[in-house]
Amino acid sequence: MLDLARYLPNAPDEDRFAKYYDRNPHGQAALWLACESESGRVVGMAGLLTGHLQIDGQPVPVAVGADFAIEPEHRGLGPALTLQRSQLADLGERGLLFAYGCPNADSEPIVKRVGYRSVGELTRFVKVLRSRHFVDRLVPDRRLARSLGRALALIVHPLLQLRLRERRARRGQRLSVLMPPAFDERFARVWASLAQQHRITGDRTVELLNWRYDFDRDGASEYSIFAVADGTQVSGYLVYRTSNEIRHVFDLACLDSRPVIDTLLTEFLADARAERVVGISFRCLGPRTLLTERLRHFGFLARDEDTRLHVYRAPAGPSAIDVLDRGNWYFVMGDSDL
Repeated sequence: MLDLARYLPNAPDEDRFAKYYDRNPHGQAALWLACESESGRVVGMAGLLTGHLQIDGQPVPVAVGADFAIEPEHRGLGPALTLQRSQLADLGERGLLFAYGCPNADSEPIVKRVGYRSVGELTRFVKVLRSRHFVDRLVPDRRLARSLGRALALIVHPLLQLRLRERRARRGQRLSVLMPPAFDERFARVWASLAQQHRITGDRTVELLNWRYDFDRDGASEYSIFAVADGTQVSGYLVYRTSNEIRHVFDLACLDSRPVIDTLLTEFLADARAERVVGISFRCLGPRTLLTERLRHFGFLARDEDTRLHVYRAPAGPSAIDVLDRGNWYFVMGDSDL
């Protein structure tokens, strides 16, 4: 696995495989290997991570496609198709009703060939807080970049504050800001609300989310929780990771309430500015909702991107709901479980 992992994005290490294949709270994952007939040398692999989705408020056992890697000299359709078809043939025996994932551009033609269908492209919501980062990326000359950055700071930053309508929403609200080190039962109300708002959502429990975002282990996690609460109960939260001075949001869940959403976004933006973050990025798939409306109101620019959610429904999979209708989903990058 580790030898083939060098062909995967970010070349995951042993700790990553131990987490997903040995410590998954939904049960052990499965891995298929492709071997040369004569030498027995392993030349490819494909994994299935077990999990649950909430469908109409009920947990449904599913699989997440993962760790699909083939050595370059064997990247014809033969071993790749065989690996994928072997996986899907076992879904029913494992009691899994369908599989889903977000394959990269190289894997997408293969998963389509074996029966996965596209639900749609994810939407990326981006808000620029400071122009310097983007000037540095576009202008290689540092002296020119600094000069342009200072000029843009005088022009763009005030316009961002006014034109994008970033507002404070604290007045009249009794919501307090929390930055807990891990999830606990105070979040249960939000998870129940999310399952009522959308027909298909990722599973969210204390044990699962603490495992997913590494809050259940010794040492600091790369992820952070930012929440707002009404008394002792959380009303909304984000999970994010900062990379290259950008906060990448992996989960965003809240009550279906404009005051709650506005307070959460306002406080999160204020905290990001205080930390001198240059931008915020959030990817999701689903219908237009109050949340996406308020993201736009707060100046988040929305665009579709190449990342797509694909679903394979087993013969015994759910038929009462169309899992290929993006309007039924609320899918965030944390739900990909990768």
